[in-house]
Amino acid sequence: MFTTTRRPPMSYTQLSASERNRLYELRTTTSLSMRAIGRELGRDSSTISRELVRNRSEGGYYLPDRAQQTMQTRRQQSKTTFSHVSETCIFEIKARLKQYHSPEQMAGRLKREGRARISHETIYQMIYADHEGLREYQKYLRQGRGKRRKRGACNSKRGQIPGRIGIEHRPAIAEAKTEIGHWESERIFRKYQLAPSDPNRRKGFLGIRLRIMNTVAPWKSCHQIMLAT
Repeated sequence: MFTTTRRPPMSYTQLSASERNRLYELRTTTSLSMRAIGRELGRDSSTISRELVRNRSEGGYYLPDRAQQTMQTRRQQSKTTFSHVSETCIFEIKARLKQYHSPEQMAGRLKREGRARISHETIYQMIYADHEGLREYQKYLRQGRGKRRKRGACNSKRGQIPGRIGIEHRPAIAEAKTEIGHWESERIFRKYQLAPSDPNRRKGFLGIRLRIMNTVAPWKSCHQIMLAT
């Protein structure tokens, strides 16, 4: 029977300024290997190797003061929002917003034209964060909201009819389809327009299409009954 030992997850922390000075001293005054230097500093050899590669100077030399400055600059840049978006890209976004292009259109066209690679979500975030004065271009958005609505934050009210009576309350005689006079209706919702309603008689083959001007349940029912009868 074989057993395996699971190693604890690795944790990595940046070297301090004193550790960098000690590393520089060991590298220049001794011929110790990476493993030996790591044992001397209480660090893993991979941490020492990563430090020497990432924070060396342009000439390929490791200097502790320069390494500390390089680390601080990299950390500051990682905290800067939208640092990867160039000024040319922002200029293009502003120009296309004035033409009422949506962020989805801009992201697709900029990629197709080879000008920039940026997601529509990043464009939205830059506008609402007022990055490089983009807040004033918010009026060119089709929705024009001051803040984006969270997805799934609230239940959608689309398709709801106030005062409706559910199909579970339908009398049993209507389900039996033995008499004329019982109707059922299906509502088709479409964007930006009122949709037709299709009432069908439970008994027989008669079907009528009506254009509903209101979604209030009592008005809808009375209107259908008047037109259908």
